Amino acid sequence: MDPRMGGPRESCIHIFQEVTATMILQLNLRYGISRDALESGARALSDSWEQGSSDPRYTICVQLLSLKVEERCAKIGCTESLQTSSKLQRCSRCGVLCWCSNEHQRLAWTDSRCPHRDVCKMMAEVVNAVGGESKDEAKFKRKVAKMSVSLANLVHIAAWLDRFSALRKSPYEPGDVLLILAGHL
Repeated sequence: MDPRMGGPRESCIHIFQEVTATMILQLNLRYGISRDALESGARALSDSWEQGSSDPRYTICVQLLSLKVEERCAKIGCTESLQTSSKLQRCSRCGVLCWCSNEHQRLAWTDSRCPHRDVCKMMAEVVNAVGGESKDEAKFKRKVAKMSVSLANLVHIAAWLDRFSALRKSPYEPGDVLLILAGHL
């Protein structure tokens, strides 16, 4: 049994490959994310997981918590932050993203380039499983290891984080989050 996924390792790898092929097609068609970037990230994830590397969910959790701590409006193009606005409102479901107004929250929820509605429930599942902080790294890693988030959701969150980071003009480029995930495996 693979302790990371709760099933036989070969079965999990096969499911991962099937799910990623489907997700790559959907993400490419829906958001226009380059198939090459998605395929190289997924291939790196699959290769390093097959080699018995560490849990990729850890990197996703760290990325989500870093967004939570950032306290910056999550509407693409908005520069409001806790330093410039005292009225940031956090998403009531996932608790990860913040907005400076109800209008920006509505716009981010349905933004055709990177809609929050597509990942909010999945992000909430991850954040609720590991708690809101990672001060004690050993305890945090244990929580991540016990987390039962599906691989499809993990790939979906990784691709969304990639797109979101690129659209916000962060230091990451499209494909980086998937490649960073692979580097930590």
